[in-house]
Amino acid sequence: MATGGRAQVGPDLVQSATPTREAAKAFYGRLLGWEFNDEPVPGGSTYSMALKNGSEAAAIAPQTAEQRGRPPMWNTYFAVEDVDATAAKVEAAGGTLFTPVFDVLEFGRMVAGTDPAGAAFCLWQAYSHIGASLVNEPGGVVWTS
Repeated sequence: MATGGRAQVGPDLVQSATPTREAAKAFYGRLLGWEFNDEPVPGGSTYSMALKNGSEAAAIAPQTAEQRGRPPMWNTYFAVEDVDATAAKVEAAGGTLFTPVFDVLEFGRMVAGTDPAGAAFCLWQAYSHIGASLVNEPGGVVWTS
């Protein structure tokens, strides 16, 4: 996975978790001109990196067992220097973590959670994959809310 030369927000800036990965790829491919690099992951699923002009813009992944039955959603990742220390701050500040912090192969370390009001987010500590190399341009993410 490319690392790009810009300051980044997270591993893919945004990642869609959907039960219909192929349909999502077809939709966003036509809408934003994305092509996809499909990467098999442990457990038999596939992670699809969205590319625009050869640069990584986002990712589309299958829903986890815990997400099944929920509407598909986009996850926003925030880059942090130390995900374990930042995760501890989440809980101390009244937020909730969905899982313990975990490694994502050799790419990085992450955790997902919510703020005290329930807004979901992910934290990412990069190892070999810093984040999207296409941001603030057509076909890339420019804003999340």
